[in-house]
Order: sequence, then C-alpha cells, then structure tokens
Amino acid sequence: MPELYPARSDSHARIVAFSLGRSGDPFAVMGRHAIGGQIVVTAFDPAAASMAAVVGETAFPLAPVKDAPGVFAGPVPDTTGH
Repeated sequence: MPELYPARSDSHARIVAFSLGRSGDPFAVMGRHAIGGQIVVTAFDPAAASMAAVVGETAFPLAPVKDAPGVFAGPVPDTTGH
C-alpha cells in the first residue's frame, strides 16, 4: 500500500506535529477524512502495537505512520453513499 502521508508532505508534517503534541487542531488530522480520492481513518494510541478501524463487522488494518509514534492510518470503505 502506498504511503497515505508521504514524508515531507504538508499532511505528514501535521501528523508528526500531532504525535509530538504540537498540533493546535488535532481533529484536522485525526479521524475520518477524504484523502487522494479515498476515505482514510487516522487514529492515535501511544501504547498500541497495531490498530484497525471497524466498519460494520469488518476490521480494516491501519498502518503505522512513519515518524509519528502511536499514529496509524488506513483506507476504509465509503459508507456515506456519496
């Protein structure tokens, strides 16, 4: 899977800032967002070794975001009907 937040991108910089406690707007990067034509969930748990987003009865694995300890992200299906 290609990186959702490529290094040196603005999005990656905001995720890293969040993971270091330097974000003024955590909800701008955490949660469910449309990125690159897909729906992506980004979540934070500093103690987690792995994470998944559950949609309905299906778990979708989230991958660690490089250089952002405790932050995981991954695509999920768009269930909004849009």
